[in-house]
This record gives sequence, C-alpha cells and structure tokens, in this order.
Amino acid sequence: MLHRKPSPVRRPPGGPGPGGAVRLALQLLFLRLAGPRALPPAVRQVLLTLRAHRFEAFAVGGGVRDTLLGLRPVDWDVATSAEPRYVMSVFPRTLPIGLRHGTVRVICPDGTEVDVTTYRREGPYSDGRRPDHVTFTGSLEDDLSRRDFTVNALALSLSGKVTDPYGGLCDLVRGVVRTVGPPEDRFSEDALRMMRAVRLAGQLGFSLDPATARAIRKDARLLGRVSVERIRDEFERCLVL
Repeated sequence: MLHRKPSPVRRPPGGPGPGGAVRLALQLLFLRLAGPRALPPAVRQVLLTLRAHRFEAFAVGGGVRDTLLGLRPVDWDVATSAEPRYVMSVFPRTLPIGLRHGTVRVICPDGTEVDVTTYRREGPYSDGRRPDHVTFTGSLEDDLSRRDFTVNALALSLSGKVTDPYGGLCDLVRGVVRTVGPPEDRFSEDALRMMRAVRLAGQLGFSLDPATARAIRKDARLLGRVSVERIRDEFERCLVL
C-alpha cells in the first residue's frame, strides 16, 4: 500500500452506464499508451526493481480500480511472485509488517512506503478476520481469487495491461459491487466485508449486486463476531462519504 494523506471522496463523473463504458475504454487505452508513466513514481520503481530481479510484480486492488474510474488513488498495493525474504533482499529499506501473511513494507528513497505482498492462497478464517495460514503461490490469478470484490480483483502491469479474471471491468461499467465468488463464503471469512460492500457502493455511487445484497441481509448476524473497534472504524469511514 502506498501511504498518502486521504483526500475528499470523489465519485466517478457521470456514474455507470454507456458513458461510463466509453470513459473506461479511454482509460484503458491511456494506460496502455502511458505504460509505466501511469503509475506513481514509487510504485513504478518497486515494480521495476522486482522485475529486474526476474520476479513478477503488479499493482493491484483499489489503486487500479480508482485509476480506471478516473479518480486519484489514495492507496496502492503491489503483488509479486517474490517471497518476503527475496523482497527484503532486493530493497535496502524494508519493514517486515506481516511476514506470516507475506507482506513487506518497502520504504522508497523519497520516503514513500509501499506494501508488497507475495501471491498467496488462504486457509480458513477461524477468527473471522484473518486466514489461519497462507500458502505462497506463483500464480497471480490465485492471489486475485482471495480478494473481496471483483472491482478490487484487478492487476495492472508496467506495460499498462489490466488482468481481470473475475469480471471487475464489467462491474465498473455496470456500477456494481459484487464479491469474488459466492458472497456467503466471503462474508463468513470476514463479516466486516458486508459493511465494506455498502461503504464502497456509497463511495463510488454504485449499487450492490443482487446476490451480494441478499447475502448481506441473510448473514448480517455474523457482524456479532466482529470486534466493536473494527465496526466503529468502518462506521466512521462510512460517515465521511
């Protein structure tokens, strides 16, 4: 994650629909033409360094989503085939903030911090918050399969190519928040995702996918397993929309 001071939320101009499809097509064209220049310098340098050491590396998540919507991303994350020990060996300044789950924070020369996470599959979520264990994998698609919503399961390469195995681009055009895979599975892993779905829909001016909305109504009781502190923090994020 690239850490930047949050700016006021700006919804995509004009919302979803035919106009949104045209804007998204133009944004995809821009990314291919701009290549590495479409990325913030710190993210670009992290990707270039990992690629120079023969590892795969992609920008992923909300930063890619917001870029495609024509917004200025607040956060950027990087996913890579490099395991944490290799990430720590190729960058001079790092913090092992989540080695158990494959995450290393890279501190760039300009002071920017970028979170780099190894491709992984996840085990069960016994505590309703984090997986009990993860398995590192060499597959970007495996890594994207563990993400919460399709619009967050997008990866952007240095060349500007977008990888979209779960229909996130289509959902951006439709203006829909939809889970990756069955919503009941995603919400049983972490019930707070139900609140995140509602917040993301409000933030972007999107609607909830019908199956996702039904699962939220059916599984709302699962929020009782979530700590008061996490619910409070998510609720406060909803209030600033």
